[in-house]
Amino acid sequence: MALGSSKTKAFDSHKMIYTTLAWYGYWELQSESRRAKYVHAIYRVLILSYLIWFNIVQMYNAVVSIVDKSVQWPGVDLVLTEVCFMIKLSCFLINTKKLKAIKDQINGPMFDANTRQNEKFITDNYITCRKIFRISNMCLIFSVIGWLSYRNFQAWTGRLHAFPELYFSINFDSKLSLARAFALTIMRCIWTSLGHITLDLLIISYYLQAVHQLRLIKHNMKHLFDSDNTMRQGRHSRRFQYLDERCEDIKTRFTFYICRHQNVVWLLNNVNEIFGLGMANHIFFTTFSICFAIYDASAAGINDPKTAYWAIMMIFHLGQTYFYCYFGSLLESESDTLSASVYSSNWTEVSPKFRRMILITICNWQTPITVKLCGLIPLSLNTFVSTCRLAYSMFTMLLSVK
Repeated sequence: MALGSSKTKAFDSHKMIYTTLAWYGYWELQSESRRAKYVHAIYRVLILSYLIWFNIVQMYNAVVSIVDKSVQWPGVDLVLTEVCFMIKLSCFLINTKKLKAIKDQINGPMFDANTRQNEKFITDNYITCRKIFRISNMCLIFSVIGWLSYRNFQAWTGRLHAFPELYFSINFDSKLSLARAFALTIMRCIWTSLGHITLDLLIISYYLQAVHQLRLIKHNMKHLFDSDNTMRQGRHSRRFQYLDERCEDIKTRFTFYICRHQNVVWLLNNVNEIFGLGMANHIFFTTFSICFAIYDASAAGINDPKTAYWAIMMIFHLGQTYFYCYFGSLLESESDTLSASVYSSNWTEVSPKFRRMILITICNWQTPITVKLCGLIPLSLNTFVSTCRLAYSMFTMLLSVK
C-alpha cells in the first residue's frame, strides 16, 4: 500500500493473514453476503472435521508403529509436529472472542497513525509483514511442489516404496492406494503445513505490530518538546514560562503515548494468553523434532533421498523457533530503550509537576517487556540457542544408546 495513495491502517498488516486463515477454514469469512458466509461456515466444519480425523489417525498409527517394531514406519518427529499444530489450532479456535477483541483494538484509532510522520512506522510494519508472509509462503510452496514432483517421479519410475510424511498403510501395488496417499499428502501440505505456517505468521505479526508501535512511541517521546508551537506561543510573553505552559498540547500528547504504551502491553498480554501454551509446546516439541530429524537423516545415509527430506524438516523446525525467539528479543530490545528516549528529550524545561510525571514514566519504563510463555519460558534468542543445544545433546545420547 503506497503511502501517497491512501492512509495505511495498523490492521492492514494482519488483514492478509486473516484472509488466508479464512481460505483454510480457520477463521470466519468477512463478507457482506449471507450466502457466502453460510457456504463458508459449512466449509469450515468440513475442514476442521477432516483435520481432527486426519491427525487422530496419524497419532494412532504412530503409536502402533512404536509398539509394533516389526512395522517400518518413519520417525516420530512428524507426529510431534502434528500435535504442536493441533494445540496451536485449538488455542486459536477456543479464544476467538479474544482474537476479535485484539482485531477491533488494532483496527481502532489507538494503534493507527495520528500524524503524517507516525504513518511511516505503520507503513514500515505493513511492508515488513507482507515481505515475511510472501517469502515464507513461497519457500514452503516451492518445497511442497518439489517434494510432490519427486514423489510423482518415484511413482512413475517404480521406485516409490515409502511415504514418510504419512502414517497410513499404503499398498504400493495398487494405483488406488497410491492416489489416496497422494491426495492425503496434498491435503496435509495445504491445510496442515501451510495452515501451521499461517498461524505462526499471525503470532509474529502481533509481535511486529508491538515492535513498531514501541518505535513510534520512542520517536514521539524523544521529540515531544520539539514542536514549533511552544516557541510561537511563548514568543510574545514577557514573563518566564515552562514549555508545557507555553503549549498545553504537550500534556495531551504525552498522555496519549502513555495510553498507547498501555495498549501495546495489553496486546502482548492477550497474545500470550491465547498462544502462550501453543508456543511453549512448540518449543518443547521442536527440541525433540530437531533431534529425531537429525537422527533419521544420519541413519538414512548421505545418498538416501530421505536425508534431504529430514534436512528440510530440520530447517523448517529451526526456522519456526528462530522467528519466535528473534521477534521476542527484538521486542525486549525496543522496550529496553523506551526510558532512555524519554530521558533524552528536553524534559528539564517543563514545570516541576509535569517533570514528576515524566520521571515516574521513566522509572516505570526502565523494566523491559519480556514475553514469557506460560510465565516460565522467555521468548528470546537465548532460548533458541538452548533449544539447539538440548536437541544436539539428545541426538548424541541416542547415538550412544544405539
